[in-house]
Amino acid sequence: EGVDDGEFFDASYVEVERILDATHPQEDTRPEKESAEEDKWRDDAAAILERLLRYKRGHTYYAMPFIQPVDPEALGLPDYFDVIKNPMDLGTVRSNLEGGRYASREQCFADIRLVFDNCALYNPKNTVVAQQGASLLKLFEKEVHALDMQRARERMKKEADEDEEPRFLVKWRGLPYADATWELEEDIDDDVKV
Repeated sequence: EGVDDGEFFDASYVEVERILDATHPQEDTRPEKESAEEDKWRDDAAAILERLLRYKRGHTYYAMPFIQPVDPEALGLPDYFDVIKNPMDLGTVRSNLEGGRYASREQCFADIRLVFDNCALYNPKNTVVAQQGASLLKLFEKEVHALDMQRARERMKKEADEDEEPRFLVKWRGLPYADATWELEEDIDDDVKV
């Protein structure tokens, strides 16, 4: 004898389940938020940008000419867009950074450099705005270098904390001290340990 499908399968029940499933909100399938370490570059970039915006000598804030887009008409610069093909300003950088429109630190930093590259391209070196731009670019590069060094120290400390085995600085025979390496004790195959 055959089995009556009605006993085991109720089509109306399945249809109701499909309707109920469709009314429940779908699971969020967007990628997870970046890890705190990956997202840290945004905070670092914002801090550097703030230092640039607040930098002043005497009573002059050097970033003033760079806070908003250049208005060639108001400033009497009719050839500005002929010379500058990709205008950028620090206010736009800040807005893009706060709006999450930069995918990486490199994109953000490239736009900051573009601000000062445009300044150097358009303005003669002896003008005040060119000197302010050059000073801010120098400050920016100094801040980026300091940040990179700090991050490298943090990575090295983290790696050292994770690596519990002691390492020894080894100066290899026939090689200069500049080529000395950190080695585990078992990797040192030498008769004399100093």
